[in-house]
Amino acid sequence: MEAETIVLESLLERNRREKEVFEDVFVEYQKLLVEWRRGKQREKELEDTKAKLVEARERETNNAFLKQLQMEVSGLKEEKYEAYKKLYDQEKRLEELREAARTLQEVQEKVQELEKQLEREIQAREAACSELDERQAEKRQAQEERNTLRSENQQLVQRLVETSQRAAEKFNEAIRIHEDAVNMKNHYEMLLKASIDIQNIKIKPEGAFDAEIGGNIPAKVRLRQNAHEGEASAVKLDRSGNMVATCGLDKQVRIWDAYSGKSMHTLKGMLETVTDIDFTADSRHILAAGHERCMRLYDLSSERVKHTLNGHTDKVHACCCSPADSRRCVSSGADRMIRVWDLQRGINSSNMICMSTCFSLCLSVEGGTMCSGHFNGTVRIWDISKHSQATEIKAHSQKVTSVTFMPTGNELLTCARDSTIHLIDLRMNEVRKSFKVPGFRPANDRCRICCSPDGQHIACGSVDGGLYVLDASTGEEKAVLQGKNYHQNAVVSCEWGPMGLVSVDKDGDLLFWQ
Repeated sequence: MEAETIVLESLLERNRREKEVFEDVFVEYQKLLVEWRRGKQREKELEDTKAKLVEARERETNNAFLKQLQMEVSGLKEEKYEAYKKLYDQEKRLEELREAARTLQEVQEKVQELEKQLEREIQAREAACSELDERQAEKRQAQEERNTLRSENQQLVQRLVETSQRAAEKFNEAIRIHEDAVNMKNHYEMLLKASIDIQNIKIKPEGAFDAEIGGNIPAKVRLRQNAHEGEASAVKLDRSGNMVATCGLDKQVRIWDAYSGKSMHTLKGMLETVTDIDFTADSRHILAAGHERCMRLYDLSSERVKHTLNGHTDKVHACCCSPADSRRCVSSGADRMIRVWDLQRGINSSNMICMSTCFSLCLSVEGGTMCSGHFNGTVRIWDISKHSQATEIKAHSQKVTSVTFMPTGNELLTCARDSTIHLIDLRMNEVRKSFKVPGFRPANDRCRICCSPDGQHIACGSVDGGLYVLDASTGEEKAVLQGKNYHQNAVVSCEWGPMGLVSVDKDGDLLFWQ
């Protein structure tokens, strides 16, 4: 509107200036007409004078008087000529004024046409503005309706999710109740069997393994299995000691009978190297972590993946299931995050940030305390219930490769790339004992060591293929299991259970010791 007003005012100003110019022209024109009339009147007077002169010439014959009259006539002719010349100039000027008047009229017509066009454009603009206002109002109304529908949709989705979760929780609760009932039944049946008189117990068949030697120092290889094609990564025992699990670079997890050494399950589905494994507390599932930035929980009865646990943004180095609760586990990776998982629902329940990469994890028997070993040589102790770090101990000078609780629960066994083994008193939060074994050197950043079930001995595998057994109290070297009949490559992990010691190496071999 402001631009259109400015154009109209400029046109009116121009029209006013041009009118002022032509008003001066018309005034001059009127003056010339007056002078022309006076000239005509003078001409008439001259004609009358001429007639009088003729009459006088006829009457008068005096040459002097005639000459005088002739001179007057000549003067009058010159005045007449000047009057005609002036009249011609006035007519020419009048023609110019007429041309200017026609131009002015055309300009006025154009101004009127522009005014009409401007008025039409103003009306069109007003109509467009009105239509735009209506469209904007409709748009706002549509946006409000969309936001309302989106909010209602989110509420419906949230209700659906909550309903699904409640249904799943009820279903899982029913399954757990059923499992507890089955376990109670099995326990009752075991108690009934245990009540049989000892005279009725049959003698063990030849070749059966006596679990009582689990705390004794291993002396020789009982069984050997080529567990994996290529390097093995870890070995773990279930809580009962009846099953052994291994994993490796061949992307497989294998389950073995701890007594016979026979393969029980081969679990597939991991897409990259499997770095760590652990059994759940009920030994019905096994958790596998690897380089593909996720973990998978396998159901041993069906050999299928129950949950895929996504959340880590880099390689997963370690995982540990709670000894007290089969529904909880923890994991750590190169993303410097320790994550707590709900295995029943397959979700990440909480996270804890650590400023250094964690290579090893372990949970206490009751599941409330977690210990972690880190790249910078520190050992951190965490309160799982509060999701916070309780304390930090500077235990080693290099990467911590292994942390595990001693059977008493008051001490922590650690190992690091600086080739030292520490026993940390968790009540005082300080290193109580430190062992340095000649020849011992961890094979990699995830080299796991272990202690015997009675807590009297420590076993650790070395890069030279030897398996070192130490006295847990003094650090004295009790045995070095090394030779052509033993491991032929670096030992990366070992576990000690009721049935004895098991270990794996970079050739993928699994050895059962007695």
